[in-house]
Amino acid sequence: EMLNRDWSSDVCSSDLVDLDGDGATDELCVERRKLSVSDAAGRGWQSGGDWLVQDALVGDINHDGVPELILLVWKRGSYGSQRPFWVERDEWDFSQHIFIYQWRDGRPKALWMSSRLPLSVAAFSLDAQGTLTVVTPEGETSRWVWLSWGLVEDD
Repeated sequence: EMLNRDWSSDVCSSDLVDLDGDGATDELCVERRKLSVSDAAGRGWQSGGDWLVQDALVGDINHDGVPELILLVWKRGSYGSQRPFWVERDEWDFSQHIFIYQWRDGRPKALWMSSRLPLSVAAFSLDAQGTLTVVTPEGETSRWVWLSWGLVEDD
């Protein structure tokens, strides 16, 4: 499900979804470049201050039978605290990333977090088969699928 909203809005744009597959409704809200989640038990979570949420999807991208939370975010640097040994220091510029979480016990658990995306993303969507379609500002599209541990481009 695509939330597809104006990511810089000061007005909460929310959707009701079953984020953890328990049959209860959870509320996702993107407001001021942050994502907040409130579950049916009244527990809440908000994205951190070191990255900005552009959009969010909920769907079973890794085919395990439970939906994942898929975020398109902007953050400084490409890697974060874990970087390849050949990279001496991270970049300071903002770049786009895809973060995928499983929702466990009222909190997100990181499943996969991309490095800097190799293309600029204006929007993304997830179909019923778990294929992620990415659209650039120029209208070009690419399709991505989950393979073992991460997203790969679908030829």
